[in-house]
Amino acid sequence: KCHKDSHIPLRCNEVENDDQARARKYIEDEMTKALIRECYKCKKSFIKIDGCNKMTCTCGAKMCYICRKPITDYNHFNSPGDTVMPNKCPLYSTNRLLHVDAVKA
Repeated sequence: KCHKDSHIPLRCNEVENDDQARARKYIEDEMTKALIRECYKCKKSFIKIDGCNKMTCTCGAKMCYICRKPITDYNHFNSPGDTVMPNKCPLYSTNRLLHVDAVKA
């Protein structure tokens, strides 16, 4: 009926059209980009599972998981219990909430 490749067991009206597929892929790609970080030095991709926001790549490069900037030490971060400085990123953050915020943006 629909003249598309076989899509059994789905009915013709249940098959995603090309525009829907492109829109879904675009959204999925943007969500992935929001979660994945890339090393500024070697370009390897990674995502933080747990721990602090100071990331050290296997190539030795160090960067902040929050702002993605290259760093050298912990001076870039607000430590737990310290006065929050607006120009510093938190040393620890809740990954799930951070990722939800990133995807929403």
